[in-house]
Amino acid sequence: MALKRVRFEGDVFPRREETDAEWLDLVHRGEDPIARGVMEIFGEVQPLAVSGYSEHGNSLLDSLVVHEYVWNVGLQGSTMDWVERLDDDDAVLVQIMIQTGRSPYTAREVFATLEYLPPTRNIPQSPSFLQWTKNVIGGAGKVAEGAGLSVYGALGSAIADIIPPDDPETRWFLNRFTLLSGDRPENACYAVEWHLSRKLIHQTGSRFVGRLGIAFFEAPLQGEEGRSAGDDLLLVGRFGLKLAKSAGRWYDFSLLPRSDLASLALRVAPRSKEEAR
Repeated sequence: MALKRVRFEGDVFPRREETDAEWLDLVHRGEDPIARGVMEIFGEVQPLAVSGYSEHGNSLLDSLVVHEYVWNVGLQGSTMDWVERLDDDDAVLVQIMIQTGRSPYTAREVFATLEYLPPTRNIPQSPSFLQWTKNVIGGAGKVAEGAGLSVYGALGSAIADIIPPDDPETRWFLNRFTLLSGDRPENACYAVEWHLSRKLIHQTGSRFVGRLGIAFFEAPLQGEEGRSAGDDLLLVGRFGLKLAKSAGRWYDFSLLPRSDLASLALRVAPRSKEEAR
C-alpha cells in the first residue's frame, strides 16, 4: 500500500453575517480567533478499483474492495469559555469532498463514521450498502461479515454500529451534499459532512477522528479514453465552527481552508487489479 497524508493548520475566526467576500478578508479585521484548528487526512493513494467485473461473470460483491480514509481534527480554544460560545447541536463541521474530475475512475462512499460513538440522527438517504459494512472488523484485508467486502487501510479499529440508534440526544450526525461547479460538471464534488455537537466536545474532548470507506470503479467519462497525470481524484477536507444563536444556515460555519481548497487535498490515483500486478 502507498499511504499518504495531507495537513492544514489555521486560526478559526467567528463568522456572523459576513458575505463570502467579507469572510475571505476576515483575518484582516483584527478580531481574535475562537480557536486554532488542525486537520489531517490520510489513506491509500493508489487504491484498487473494480475493473471490468461484468466481463468475467463476477458480481459486484466478488470484485468490490473498500478503502478506508481517516481524518483527524483538533481544536485548541483561545479562551477558557470558547466551547460555550458554540452552537449546541451543530458546533463543529467536518467535510470530506470527493472530486473525480476527468479521471477514468469514479468513487462511491460505503460507510462514514466517527470514532467512539454511533450517529444520533438519521442518515439522510442512506446508501444501500451501508448496512453491509455494519459488522466490518478493522485490519487490512479483513472481510466484512456476511458481505464479502475486503476493507483495506482500516488500521485496526472496529467499524460497527454505524446505523444510528433511536436516541433523542444529538451528539453528532451525518449529511451528504453535492458542490456544483457551474459549466464544468466534471469538477463537481460529492461530499460527506460530520456535524458534531457541543455535548460531544464536553463528552470526548476537542479532538475528533472520523473514517470514510470508499469503493472505486473504472468508469471513464463517456466519449473519453486514457488518462493523464492531472486526472487523479481529490479527497478534499474542510472544517469549522459555528457560533451559538446563528441563523442556522450552512455558511454560518467558519470553514477552513477558506479559499485554497487544494491546501487540504489528498490526490488519489486508483488502479485496476491488472495494473497492480
